[in-house]
Amino acid sequence: MIVLDEAQAIPVDLLEPCLAALDELVRNYGCTIVLCTATQPAVIQREGFAIGLQNACEIIDKPQQLFERMKRVTVKTIGKITLNTLTDRLAKHQQVLAIVDTRKRAADLYQSLRHVGDVYHLSAAMCPAHRSVCLDKIKERLKTSEDGRASGGCRVVSTQLIEAGVDIDFPVVYRSLAGLDSIAQAAGRCNREGKQAMGEVFVFEPENGINDIPKGSMRQAAQCTQEVIPDHPDDLLNLTAIKQYFELHYWKKSDQWDKHNVMKCFCDINKVLFDYKTAAQRFTFIPQTQKSVVVSYGKVGDDLISQLQHQKPNRDLYRKIQRYTVQIPVWHWDALVQSGDIEMLKDNDQLAVLSNSSRYDETLGLCLGELQVMGESSVI
Repeated sequence: MIVLDEAQAIPVDLLEPCLAALDELVRNYGCTIVLCTATQPAVIQREGFAIGLQNACEIIDKPQQLFERMKRVTVKTIGKITLNTLTDRLAKHQQVLAIVDTRKRAADLYQSLRHVGDVYHLSAAMCPAHRSVCLDKIKERLKTSEDGRASGGCRVVSTQLIEAGVDIDFPVVYRSLAGLDSIAQAAGRCNREGKQAMGEVFVFEPENGINDIPKGSMRQAAQCTQEVIPDHPDDLLNLTAIKQYFELHYWKKSDQWDKHNVMKCFCDINKVLFDYKTAAQRFTFIPQTQKSVVVSYGKVGDDLISQLQHQKPNRDLYRKIQRYTVQIPVWHWDALVQSGDIEMLKDNDQLAVLSNSSRYDETLGLCLGELQVMGESSVI
């Protein structure tokens, strides 16, 4: 059995080879595929989408009735909004989560909101160990403010990393315009435990609209959502809206389904051996545009950096440093090397340690500051 969690997250430009591989495993290798997604139907064969998976059936009958019964949030669009207006709106809520699309935007919003008090920041500029500590504080704060053991509230500013596998529950969520599947994930952090009659999710556009969203797949997905909004401004996650979104995002982009020509490596069915080497080179699910920096977070982080600087790394040490590592874009990496803020490890051109500890902030994580001159492409 193959379980595909978040099946809608398959990149559009690798859609055909991914689905062809899954279809092959079902037809000729006896596999069963379970598609797990809050935004069906994404990859099922239908008219105009011949590459979709065939003969799929719902595990649970009557999805429309299930959707109505399980509905816990309302999703409303509020259009373009400035940073100051968004800050004012967030400040009025005692418990609220705001999700934005870049690390820089999350840091800016946090700085704008921190005067209110009880504000927390989450992004991949923080190493995993740092994020875990912060999440524990947020969960405890939510719990104590709910049962009256603490005054004030809990306001969280995060990038989209909070949408994946984080069990957290807010009565109100604000989400920057994104793909409808991402908005559904954000809605999953709202009224998650059904404590409210109905949670509220507000979808907003940045001040300069779609042009403020990073180029590439993120902006393309947001544009598809933008086209859906006029038909469903106050019910953006109904099944009709989701179908309309995937028609725009997946089904009408046949020219992009195999953008890297992976399938051409298997086009001659008379060949005994296909060109697997070229296919592997062309199939890049996660582009390698970032490099790792081991950061000085707490005493453990400092100790790990010292070990890396003075001894040959082993498997156990590499395992430990994963919790104290931040991924950054290549151009930021190059700038940090030139400025002397990071130190390269011997015999490893993909890993460095943070030699300037002042670059790591106890709230915001790794601060690139003036190095952010080429734009923000690292979005989570």
